[in-house]
Amino acid sequence: MKFRSPIDITRSVIFALVLREMRTRFGQRRMGAFWMIAEPLLHLIMFTVLMGILRNRADFHDIPYPVFLLVAVAPFILFRGICLLVMEGVNANRALFAYKQIMPLDTFIARALMQFCITSSVYILVTAGFAWYGFDMRISQPLEWMLTLAAGIAFSFGLGVILAIVTNAAPDVRNIIRMLFLPLYFISGVVYPPSHMSPAIIPYLTWNPYLHIIELLRTFVFPHYEPIPQTSPAYVFACTLAALFIGLGLYRVRKLKLLAITGV
Repeated sequence: MKFRSPIDITRSVIFALVLREMRTRFGQRRMGAFWMIAEPLLHLIMFTVLMGILRNRADFHDIPYPVFLLVAVAPFILFRGICLLVMEGVNANRALFAYKQIMPLDTFIARALMQFCITSSVYILVTAGFAWYGFDMRISQPLEWMLTLAAGIAFSFGLGVILAIVTNAAPDVRNIIRMLFLPLYFISGVVYPPSHMSPAIIPYLTWNPYLHIIELLRTFVFPHYEPIPQTSPAYVFACTLAALFIGLGLYRVRKLKLLAITGV
C-alpha cells in the first residue's frame, strides 16, 4: 500500500468534499445553476431601476450605476455565501464524520472553495457581458483589489467558523443569523455609497468590516472613486486576523462537540 502523508490525505478529502458539494448544489437542485447566475442579475436590475426612479439618475461618482453595483454585489454574495455555508457545514456533513479522515474543518474549507469557484465564475460571465455591452470593466489596481478580496474571503471564513460553533451550541439562533445578513447588505454600502449617507451614522457604520472592504474594492476598481475618510485597510486586516484567531481557537476547543463524539 502506498504511503500517504497527512497533507495528501487532507487534500484528497477536501477535493472529494468539493465534488460532493457541487453535486449537491447542482445535481439535486434543478434551479441551482440558474439561481447562481440569476441572483446577482436580479440585484442589478432591481436596484438599478429603483435608484433610477428615486434619484432620476443612474450613476455615482460619474460611474454607471450597474457597474458600481456589480463591483460590490458579487463580492458581498461571495462573503455571505461563505459565512452561511461554513455555518451549516457541520449539520450538512455530520454523517461523514464517521470516517476518521474527515474533520469539520475539512468541510468548512471545501464549502468556502466551492462558493469561491461558483461566484467567481458567475462574476466573470457577468463582467464579460457588461464589457460586451460597452461598459468599462477594467480594474485600475488589480493587485490591491485581489488582496482586499482575499482579506474579505478570509474574514468571512473566520466569521463562518465562529457562527458554526455558535449554532452548534445554540441551534435556535441559526435563523436569526440568516436574517441579519439582510440589513448587513444595506449597511455595508453595497447599494448606496457611504459618502452619500448621513454623516451622523457613519461612525457607527464603520464598525462593520464589510463596509471597509466594499469601499476598498470600489477604490481599487474605479480610479476616480473617493471612499469615506474612515476607510481603513488596517482595520480590515485586524478584523480578519481576529476572526480567524477566534474561529480557529473555538474550533480547537469545540472539535469533539462538532464531531458529536461526546454530544452537544
